[in-house]
Amino acid sequence: MLKSETPRRRNRNIVERLIRRDEDRGDFDRRFWQSQSVEERFAAAWDMVVEAELFRGNHAVESRLQRSVEIIGKTQLLKAKKAAGRPAGYHPPGSAGF
Repeated sequence: MLKSETPRRRNRNIVERLIRRDEDRGDFDRRFWQSQSVEERFAAAWDMVVEAELFRGNHAVESRLQRSVEIIGKTQLLKAKKAAGRPAGYHPPGSAGF
């Protein structure tokens, strides 16, 4: 077992079917994923991220979500509000008033 592999992967449920290539409309995949819980879907997605990192030769345990930060000045904010059709003093409910 790879150190990034989790024990739940060994107990995974495998469902399969055999069809002709031109018969696949994606119904089988949709039904399968809709039958899975949100936690199971996220776990499967994370497993794919880990496998992709290992395939690229990276250490999957170091993988993180990408973060982007942008500083927006007051002038840019006022321009954005004006472009969105909101008055300069408008603050949406629940906002910090920026």
